Amino acid sequence: MEPAHFASYEIPEKLKRWRQLEKEAEKEGRYLGNDIGVFLTRDDIRYTSTPPDVIPFASAGVDGIHYGFVTDFGRVQNLADAYIAAIFPMDFGCEIQLLAKNLDDFLAMLCTDDSLLYNSFPYLDRLASYLETKGEPSWDKEALRAREHFQSVMGVQVISDLVGYIGNLRSERVKSSVLPTLNGMGVVPLSVDADPEAVRAVVSPFPYQLSKEMDWRELYPEIKSFFSQASVEARLAFLRDAQTIQWLDEREPLEWAVRQLRDMGFPAEAGRLMDGYMTAYGHCGISEGSDRTISVTETISVLWWSDSADDESPDSK
Repeated sequence: MEPAHFASYEIPEKLKRWRQLEKEAEKEGRYLGNDIGVFLTRDDIRYTSTPPDVIPFASAGVDGIHYGFVTDFGRVQNLADAYIAAIFPMDFGCEIQLLAKNLDDFLAMLCTDDSLLYNSFPYLDRLASYLETKGEPSWDKEALRAREHFQSVMGVQVISDLVGYIGNLRSERVKSSVLPTLNGMGVVPLSVDADPEAVRAVVSPFPYQLSKEMDWRELYPEIKSFFSQASVEARLAFLRDAQTIQWLDEREPLEWAVRQLRDMGFPAEAGRLMDGYMTAYGHCGISEGSDRTISVTETISVLWWSDSADDESPDSK
């Protein structure tokens, strides 16, 4: 049975092969995750910092660190070709880091030097300094054998220049994005055939750069006006930033954000966004077994966040 949170996506063949290696190790009384440092998961590991268009597939087994496919809101058709992001829930301010251009490159990074899988490096010079000064890992004989077997079976080629690879990865992502976002992921054109430069020329972002110091209540009239006329890409960029600065930690803007995703045609992403906050806070009084993407829109309790509400300030309610 395939993990439910993969939805309509087919599980990549290399993940299936990885799972088979885990089963073989279990028969020998070992856990492959302990040997290679990463554990496959069948559960939808999700925190408040996990982007709604990320599908988790593995974890570090510590500090909530997990890894997922970036679907770019459905633009990606094959998960094997999707960017891989690492989510560091405890690394406040640097929770998201793009790790690899695809699953093959993620496996290559795992087998080359797994430092990037456990540490967030927002700046390349810090990564270079870390790699220069870190000591060599010490593996016991069985773990080393397991790692070599994993690399051989998975057909992994190591990365010769990790710093150069990460630098190119980030540069390519910027070039393919039409708008930058605070978490470093950006937003790419939703149409596969669209030219990023052409879309970038006509997409306008929210007029202010969001920050934690801003009060979303005061900005709501402008937010509402922006969402009434902005492109889908611009609205998605806004929602990425709203999540990053923790606006969605509060019930009202979270419910509003879920509704916006549904209205834009992203019900799966709306459900994933709510799931992260349900796990952390149990927002909105929605039960574990309910259809969250439907129930949220039926239980909107703060009308001034609704597009159908009059433009009234929250203080007047």
